[in-house]
Amino acid sequence: MIDRYIYAVTRKLPEKSREEIANEIRELILDMIEDIEDTVSEEEKIEKVLKILGDPEKLASQYRGKERYLIGPNYIDKYISVMKIVSLSIFIGISIALGIGGVFSAGGIIDFIGSYIDALISALLQGAAWVTV
Repeated sequence: MIDRYIYAVTRKLPEKSREEIANEIRELILDMIEDIEDTVSEEEKIEKVLKILGDPEKLASQYRGKERYLIGPNYIDKYISVMKIVSLSIFIGISIALGIGGVFSAGGIIDFIGSYIDALISALLQGAAWVTV
């Protein structure tokens, strides 16, 4: 269980520091296990220590020292604002375009609703992709 936890932490780290950090984490875990009272089994001690250490990905990010972002923390508020504006614009544009097209088409209401949902989802995904890029 210890080896799996260490692997889960170190696989997210740069290769050059993996071995050193793995040894450090192993020593930390073993020291913490020694500090736990002897009335519980070895497996229970290990489980308790791993719960204390928490999520391996969070521990890896602490060792990495820097966060990885798709959109940096300085830009996230602006990104969300632009995404809202683009999404609203796409929704209004698709609604108007397909609404006018629906008036002049001979298809049924089911076809209209299907094409509306399809066009809306497609356009929203493309809008999100272009804003992110």
